[in-house]
Amino acid sequence: MKFIYSQFLVALIVLLVPLIIHFFKFKRYKTLYFSQVGFLKAVQQETKKKSDLKKLLILISRLLMITALIIAFSQPYIPVTKNETIKNNQSVAIYLDNSFSMMAENEEGSIFEQAKARVIDIVNSFEQETKFFLLTNNVIPAHQIPLGKEELAEQLSRIKESPKALKISEAYRLMVNSLNSEGAKSEKNIFLVSDCQSYQLDFNQIEEDSTSRVSLVHFSASGNNNLFIDSCWFESPARKSDKQEKLLVRIINQSKQNIQNQPLRLLINDSLKAINTINLAANESQVMELNYKNNKSGFQKGIIELDDFPITYDNKIFFSYILKTSINCLLITNKSSNSGNYFETLLDNDPFINFQQIESNKFQPNQLSESNLVILHNLQDISSGMNKTLSSFIENGGSLCIFPGDEVNFSGYNQFYQNINSNKLVALDSSVLRMSTINKNHLVFKDVFEQIDKKIQLPEIKLSYRYTNLPSVEQNNLIGLINGQPAISETTFGKGHLYNFNFPVTKQNELFLTDALFVSLIYNIALNSIEEYPIHFNIENLMFIEVSKEKTDTPPFSIKSSDQEQQFRVSVLNESLNRVRLDLSSLINEAGFVDLFAGEQVIKKLAFNYNRSESKSKNLSFEEVRNLITENELRNIQLIESKSENFSSQIQQINKGKELWFIFVVLALVFLFTETGIIRWMK
Repeated sequence: MKFIYSQFLVALIVLLVPLIIHFFKFKRYKTLYFSQVGFLKAVQQETKKKSDLKKLLILISRLLMITALIIAFSQPYIPVTKNETIKNNQSVAIYLDNSFSMMAENEEGSIFEQAKARVIDIVNSFEQETKFFLLTNNVIPAHQIPLGKEELAEQLSRIKESPKALKISEAYRLMVNSLNSEGAKSEKNIFLVSDCQSYQLDFNQIEEDSTSRVSLVHFSASGNNNLFIDSCWFESPARKSDKQEKLLVRIINQSKQNIQNQPLRLLINDSLKAINTINLAANESQVMELNYKNNKSGFQKGIIELDDFPITYDNKIFFSYILKTSINCLLITNKSSNSGNYFETLLDNDPFINFQQIESNKFQPNQLSESNLVILHNLQDISSGMNKTLSSFIENGGSLCIFPGDEVNFSGYNQFYQNINSNKLVALDSSVLRMSTINKNHLVFKDVFEQIDKKIQLPEIKLSYRYTNLPSVEQNNLIGLINGQPAISETTFGKGHLYNFNFPVTKQNELFLTDALFVSLIYNIALNSIEEYPIHFNIENLMFIEVSKEKTDTPPFSIKSSDQEQQFRVSVLNESLNRVRLDLSSLINEAGFVDLFAGEQVIKKLAFNYNRSESKSKNLSFEEVRNLITENELRNIQLIESKSENFSSQIQQINKGKELWFIFVVLALVFLFTETGIIRWMK
């Protein structure tokens, strides 16, 4: 048993008063003379022992009554957990989960409205002077401000559903920080009000604060049938006008019912482009294809949609991309080499590819700023200046093909390979080696082969280089030689790719240069050299994106959604030579399209969607949550069922423990009546 107002126990010193009176104020007896002793027969005889017993019982009753009253005023309680002391001054932090899953219903109606009512019950269980912090999934500065009861009720009425969601550990950390700002003198109480989605309960990330009491109020939803669009993507990053596009869409049926003949629609720039039919068994998923053609260049805004009730926020997915009119390809060649005609013949005649050829001694670094693909053709050396420029080009999303010269400077080449963490040149090999393997699953060979005949004769290479095979280098081999060495390999560095051809473009290797394999390989590398920018983003509490920096002086960035007139300024977190990182946190709250401006120019059309974690997650039962708390050894978290009939008394017990003051008031009255009875009836 512990006391809220333990200072009142000092009053127990008043118990000395009746003790002093009893032991030091003795009754003095007088001698009475009677002329007639017969009168004594009419008087009830009272012995000295009986008188002393009566006085002792009165003293004990009086002491017990005073003790019970003093203890009652000290407000005794039995703490919920061991070593817990309740302080008079209290601060309370409440997390109300307002994610989309809380909009579900159970037999009592909307879970979210029930959760609001429980928050009011929690608030009413505390004293009027208690300070409250109210946290939701929309983390805003107002959550750091302490509120009174009336202010909290007003703020609670304005809370709406949010596309964002906090993990339990994040909500816990934010509330601990808010309570700590109030100082150590106040009693700290944390309440988490949530439907306990499985993705949300990261109990293993919680670092318990022993000075706070934590209660998790659990809500359960009735099982809802939900058919939703999970994600979409293109197989290839390059989009071409009048070319057949294949858009892949993942559909998930998270219900116990089969779905038959449900239409799935694709709209591009508000025009219906394709329709497919969904047929899905219960609790299954499917990747579907939507085929269409792009009719015009520029920014494209796409919507994939289906019809499903009652959960509708995940019925649509928005995506966007830019359809470029051309791919810029730059060939840097050796002055003495005349074999660049192979590339000119292949690429210069394609209207989709803007081909340019320059000699290495005339190369200027700014020529890379507009290039998607750069080809180094038979260079004998890579200078230190070109080394740095090309490394930065790859890191920022460019694609580089290297055909080394037949007499290279190993030191210059290997310095470049070292900068981008690639295998280095070892020696020139004049052996005749046949290409033996093709990685047909690589993106650059997509749609090139229907099947590869085992008896096919691949081209021979008569002059090649041997490279190191370092385990620290992550390398994809596109085509392998018969001796196990790669003929063509790919290394990823930053956001870009290096395609390393282990042989020079010479007459000795003319068999490969005139083979259809060379044509398809170079052309697909060019098509895939366009920077692969995300076609959609999820709305999160923290959202950062990177964009290319096209000018030396970075203009101010701003965003504007299609249904708003006002533009909002975007903060620049950091910038490098060619990239700028932007902070969109707290600026996007609704799914749809947003224009990103650099100054007065629209540089991106971005698509934002609600996070599908809510759709794919599971509402854990009360027992499942309790087991998770036990598994993670969280001794400071108490789980409360929201439907509990004695919910208010449970909160009251958490607030003040099991209160005992009423018992001691009753005991004081009992001892008072006992004393009165002894005085009146004990003769």
